[in-house]
Amino acid sequence: MEVSDRGLSSWHSSLAMILKINQFTSSKSSFNPTPQHSLGIETVKLVIEPEQSAGTKARELIDQARQQIADAVQGRELIELIETILIYKLPNKSREEIEAMLGLSELKQTRVYQEALEEGKLEGKLEGKLEAVPYMLTLGATVEQVAEALDLDVEQVRQAAKRSSSREGQGEESDPTN
Repeated sequence: MEVSDRGLSSWHSSLAMILKINQFTSSKSSFNPTPQHSLGIETVKLVIEPEQSAGTKARELIDQARQQIADAVQGRELIELIETILIYKLPNKSREEIEAMLGLSELKQTRVYQEALEEGKLEGKLEGKLEAVPYMLTLGATVEQVAEALDLDVEQVRQAAKRSSSREGQGEESDPTN
């Protein structure tokens, strides 16, 4: 059975979330169901909660976390974990929809949101650089000069030039990467 990259990533993320919850709920003695254990177990259950009730359940868990966890850092981490579960669980919902569902205005401040934003910015910068490659080559710059000017690998410049050539149907003309 082959596992897709997305399925593996989702499974890996879920496992990481469960391990994170274990940090909140583990104790050095034998199992003693405390409110904090209950909160951890309920957070794990959120992974399998039906989509229709996941938002309500997540909001309840966030309220519980705010009331039951005295350590501000642990509380914020658990809330971020709950938000992350919901974001993965409801991929078709926008940030605003999830924010409204959870009654949170600070979703933009979460680590998950900040990391996604930064990743998007980096991808956008790279895309912009790659779009400039064919233009710079037509101006007479060499592949090496373009790579240096845009802080790209020479191979990235060659691939961008080839993609551009194939899109424009210039197969008969000389390759700008030579």
